[in-house]
Amino acid sequence: MSNYNFAAHAASDRRKWAAVTIAILFIIAVIVIGVLTDWFTNWNKYCLFGHDYGEDGICTRCGKEKLDEVEKASSDNNKTDEGGDDRKDAAVNGGGMASVLPGNGIRLMAAKMSPIDGVPTSVVENTWTLTATVNEEADNKLVDWTVVWVNPSSEWANGKTVTDYLTITPESDGALSATAKVLQAFGEQIKVVCTARDTTLGTKSAECLFDYVQKITGITFNMPQVSSETTSFSYEFETSDYTVASIQKLELSDGRLRLTRYFHNSLSIKLSALDESQPLIANPVIEIRNNNEIYLTASQMLSHGSIFGYGFSGLFCALESPKASASATKIYSCFCQAVQEVSGPHATFDVKLTATYSGQTYTSSTKTIDVTFDGDALFLPVSELTLDRDHILA
Repeated sequence: MSNYNFAAHAASDRRKWAAVTIAILFIIAVIVIGVLTDWFTNWNKYCLFGHDYGEDGICTRCGKEKLDEVEKASSDNNKTDEGGDDRKDAAVNGGGMASVLPGNGIRLMAAKMSPIDGVPTSVVENTWTLTATVNEEADNKLVDWTVVWVNPSSEWANGKTVTDYLTITPESDGALSATAKVLQAFGEQIKVVCTARDTTLGTKSAECLFDYVQKITGITFNMPQVSSETTSFSYEFETSDYTVASIQKLELSDGRLRLTRYFHNSLSIKLSALDESQPLIANPVIEIRNNNEIYLTASQMLSHGSIFGYGFSGLFCALESPKASASATKIYSCFCQAVQEVSGPHATFDVKLTATYSGQTYTSSTKTIDVTFDGDALFLPVSELTLDRDHILA
């Protein structure tokens, strides 16, 4: 009787065929990859890993136009941004923002101008190069460029000349490239229109929409006299005309309150007159809380010495001399006298103003705020109590 194991033989055959199948698939994969990469010498032959665009915006490998991707991104990203605008901006520069719209027979591409060595910033700021594309077969590729208000009858644009706010200058008569420059802030959208002179098949045109992002032009700051550890202030931003609202923010520049020169000199003279020490006066650390409260603290500024303050909880003046022997009360007395002697300002701090939209910063400036201490809020406490006699015999 035979002991041949048919089940084991069948299992062995399946393993052999599986191995052969994997080997064949591997060989086919190597051949396909080899063909796609010129036998492993050019891994991006068919733009599998992105296009290689030339200066003309055409891929040097497959001939794809970069403009196609810009228009696709514009439609794929048609969503509301943090500034309330629902278009994908093709270029951002200064306060202006350019958005290329779908064309009719002509396609546009907008590219902001970058700073150029030796050229004043004002020349290239808020400046774009617009490039039109028409079909290669056309005999007449000449175009005309115009700039118009999107809504000329709007309350803001009515009676205003659009070219006082944005100009368009072609490289030459009928050229496919032109330079757009925003001259000043505007509150109504502006449209650059490129129109083909050949109207055999009807009017062919493309448009580029310009917006202006709200910028901070100034600030009105109401800073009351500082009378305690926390003092509330108020401010109001002054902004430019705009068609797209920005996000405006106020924050501390460095978190330091600096004594003014006159107040510091007055305080130093009085401290020197104590003849007990030559203490140094430390600048305080400050915070802005709830967006409108200034908070004074000295918790992070001393390696030695003492913090004192009466009327101001935890006032920032500090004795920073290792050999100092003057009492905190005496030093604080000098501070009170200096406040009464110098009318103010007694200190300053810097705030940074920013306006942003879609991750782009359109305003970044610093303003110095004056601070005056409220002398009436300062008081000297009882630090010692003695009697002239400690024992009386009646």
